[in-house]
Amino acid sequence: METKHNLGKEQQADVTVLVSSCDKYADAWDPFFRLIHLYWNNCPYPIVLNTEQKKYVCDYMNVQVINSDLGLAWGQRLLNVVSQIQSEYVFLLLEDFFLDAPFNAEMFEKVLEYMNAHKNIGVTHITQSHKPHEDTEDLLWERNYERLNIVVTATLYRKDFLMKILRSNESPWEFEHYAGIRARRMKEHIMQYNEKYPVIYSYNHSLFDGTAITNGKWMKNTQYLFEKHGIKVDYNNLGVYPSSEHIERPIVVNNKKMVKPSGLVEGSYYYWKRIKRLPAKINEWWYHIR
Repeated sequence: METKHNLGKEQQADVTVLVSSCDKYADAWDPFFRLIHLYWNNCPYPIVLNTEQKKYVCDYMNVQVINSDLGLAWGQRLLNVVSQIQSEYVFLLLEDFFLDAPFNAEMFEKVLEYMNAHKNIGVTHITQSHKPHEDTEDLLWERNYERLNIVVTATLYRKDFLMKILRSNESPWEFEHYAGIRARRMKEHIMQYNEKYPVIYSYNHSLFDGTAITNGKWMKNTQYLFEKHGIKVDYNNLGVYPSSEHIERPIVVNNKKMVKPSGLVEGSYYYWKRIKRLPAKINEWWYHIR
């Protein structure tokens, strides 16, 4: 049974920092918060770690752990904890967004001021976009991508908007695929922090040479980052990709990650299975976008 909390109420904070994780990646928690403490040790906002059953005590920062029942999808666990947050905004992070430079609190406050002045903004992507916008000097510009218009990077959400676009049975990959489609019929705008301004939350989120966990394993550059900061981790628990060339982007099918097959026989069987379940996929697609 989950315990209900009033997150962010006592501090009367405008923002709650929410770190979404799972028990499998518990090895990432201490490195994550050590780097937060190093590069953002004056964080004025309450910090919440959302996971399943494991406990975590941080000796150098005030981190509140909110557990969820086992077996719940990522979307349901996130809905459960966001519904308990009292602040107007949620700064959403994942446990492998390892901060590698000082957090720019001044620019973060400017983004908050911008969103306070424009109540129709639902979310701002703080992480620099891979598709820069060269035509504006504004602090924020509106994202209007056909695909992946909302992505799971360092993002500042208006809490009410986050509640509206989350779905209980979705994985993070499905959320990225469908949330932007759902948002098209909503009044809120999806914004992007202008990369012409100083970086706010610096972390290497590159798929192939970043410092993160990919497909359940540590990326090689993560070891270098931890060694630089004297952080000890048992890499045997998750394993390490020997190099970026071994990484394949997963395909999400029925809430499961699948790697696209190679070869004529494997490929034919793969696509035959996808065609066979096309009616079910149409129903599933309708569920996600409605």
